[in-house]
Amino acid sequence: MAAYIELFDNEAGTFDSLDSFHYGRKETPENYVIAITGIGPTKKGLVVKVCEMVSCNPCLEITAKYENGAEKFGTLIDLAENANLDEAVADLKDGVLTITVPKSEGKAPTKAKGREIEISE
Repeated sequence: MAAYIELFDNEAGTFDSLDSFHYGRKETPENYVIAITGIGPTKKGLVVKVCEMVSCNPCLEITAKYENGAEKFGTLIDLAENANLDEAVADLKDGVLTITVPKSEGKAPTKAKGREIEISE
């Protein structure tokens, strides 16, 4: 299972520099946690989505609402089979976007339901 994360810069320059993005991930007994720094102080212009890819692997996608910017940041993050993207949550605090993906007992559903994840602050 993989999570695909993509960030777009809008024409107003929401992001200081796409070169400043860094991400890390860690695993706790209950969750997989993905943290992305360099986002900025507000969630304006960001969308987090769980979507189905043609390959039938679920993906986690983060984009700006304004897709007319020329630059973007993207990466593919592998997650274990027990990652439950249907229950993923996101929050933004102090310029760090944190996505928490709970672990399920056994295998998670192979197809995540397409949906937008609300970003809490």
